[in-house]
Amino acid sequence: MGKSRWLAPVVAALAVLVVVLGTWTFVGPGDGPRAAHPSPAPLLPTPADGALIGGPPRMPVPSPSHPPLTNPRGVAVDRYSVLDPTHLLVSYTIGVTDCYGVIRRPLVQESASAVTVTLTRKTMPTGGGAACPNIALMEAVRVTLRAPLGGRVVLDGATGGTPVVRGPRLG
Repeated sequence: MGKSRWLAPVVAALAVLVVVLGTWTFVGPGDGPRAAHPSPAPLLPTPADGALIGGPPRMPVPSPSHPPLTNPRGVAVDRYSVLDPTHLLVSYTIGVTDCYGVIRRPLVQESASAVTVTLTRKTMPTGGGAACPNIALMEAVRVTLRAPLGGRVVLDGATGGTPVVRGPRLG
């Protein structure tokens, strides 16, 4: 019984010693067999190289695709999709609600050749000058037409009536 009491800890200590010495030999602090031919460390990208460290490469910032707003409280329409002949889903980009407000009910003006959708925002009180993050939120609002869209063009009223890009059919 006395032999088994000390045999297990000795064997465990020897196993740990073998692992430590093996690791020291092959990886070591620079005195092992690999120290004679060290391999250079790989270079990491830096912001000057056009990439972010630890992240994806930088993408060029796209220029704004819409003309300037003609309505001071207007919100430019990014695109629209047809849900059915008399319903559109109008997509837009806005900031955080507490800072940039919410979209009012869309103003829709229809003619025989065009549908003009004007989005405006209702500002919200920021609660004593709270900081506003510069975060873009992509949103959409459903618009009901009096007559089917047909071949009419959709125009953005907030930018002075510029044509809006048609997105994929969703309905």
